[in-house]
Formats: sequence, C-alpha cells, structure tokens
Amino acid sequence: MVLQPKLPVQKPSLSAPSRTQRPFRVKLNGSILALLRLPNRRQVRGKLHQISTTGGLLNLHLPLDEKLQLELIFHLAEATIRETVVMMFPMWATHGWMQPFRFVDMTEANREVLERNLKALLPPVQEESEATNARRANSIHDPRVLIGMSSTSAPTK
Repeated sequence: MVLQPKLPVQKPSLSAPSRTQRPFRVKLNGSILALLRLPNRRQVRGKLHQISTTGGLLNLHLPLDEKLQLELIFHLAEATIRETVVMMFPMWATHGWMQPFRFVDMTEANREVLERNLKALLPPVQEESEATNARRANSIHDPRVLIGMSSTSAPTK
C-alpha cells in the first residue's frame, strides 16, 4: 500500500475575488426613490444611485450603521421590489452619503424579476452591419488612413 502525502486544502476566502462573472450594474444616478424600513419600524428615504442583482449604492441624507439589516422597498418598471439588505460602510459624497448595500437571502424568483426589470432599463444593443465591420477592418490595416491620406490619393515626393 502506497501512502500519498496529504496536500493542504485551501478553503475559499470570503475576501478573495470570485471567479464567477460579476453581475451587470445599472447606474440610476438617484432617479429612483427608495424607502428603507429600519428594524425599529422607522423609515428613511434615499435614492438609488446604482443597482445590480446582488446589491447597490444608495444616496442618503445621513448614513446608517454598517452591518444593519433592513427592508429596502423601491419601484422598478412594473415591479415593486421589497427585499432585506445589509448596509455596508458609507462614504461621504458632495450631496449626502453614498452607502453600499447587498441583498440578503433573495429568492431566485425575485432575483429574476429584478434582473428582467434592470435589463429593461438598459439601452438596446445595436448590431453592426457587415459593411460597417468591413470598413472598420479595412481602415485598421490601411496605413494611408492612419496618416490622414485618402485611399485614392498618392503620396507626393
């Protein structure tokens, strides 16, 4: 029987960057109002500055405590999103505080609703025509384009 040496097992670190692709983010710049319901049932208003399916960034008049869990409520297209979030460390901005948050225990169905409504806010992607692609390919490889000469004119000596 041959014994193999035990290799050290590396546990995944919470601080290490994930190898999965980061979810897309939508910058709202405060165009969507949000209501934050605190654990003591008080309510605070804020504006969504940026959001993704994993969290976002709120613009608040006064910062909230880090690691505070609360209920975030906002309207997005035809859906009302009501989810539990945990607040992260706030940053001072020129007009109030920017405070990041992340969603806690969001169900897959709610995540899909949020993702669908976020995608509706993005501008449509325009596909380029074959002629545009051919022109771009020719201009990259044509040295006359790089020096400002047209393809019909000949260099002068």
